[in-house]
Amino acid sequence: MFLKKKWSITFIAMITAFFLAACGGTENANEDAEKADQNEPKTPEVEMTSSVEEVYNNNCTACHGEDLQGNVGPDISKAGSKYTKDEIKDIALNGIGDMPADLVQDEKDAELIAGYLSGLK
Repeated sequence: MFLKKKWSITFIAMITAFFLAACGGTENANEDAEKADQNEPKTPEVEMTSSVEEVYNNNCTACHGEDLQGNVGPDISKAGSKYTKDEIKDIALNGIGDMPADLVQDEKDAELIAGYLSGLK
């Protein structure tokens, strides 16, 4: 009789522990998921519209690559963290360093590119 009671108490304790372990820990799981999200590379929240994409492809892709990561020219995927919109527009029109002037000749095109790239941080 004592053995049956001992097994019953052990069984109930094991079931209780199982349910507590299974139901608990959601806070840590959410924190872990948030930390994992912080470590993943962020995709830009700035959308490249078809007109910006066309201007970029016609003027910038050869040097900066389709993914903005650089080719012959530098990586500009985070240009907005280094330059303001006006600075990027000026660079697009007038060049900088090894980048020659007049690659982007149209003021509107330079404005589109600057608006897009300045949002990439």
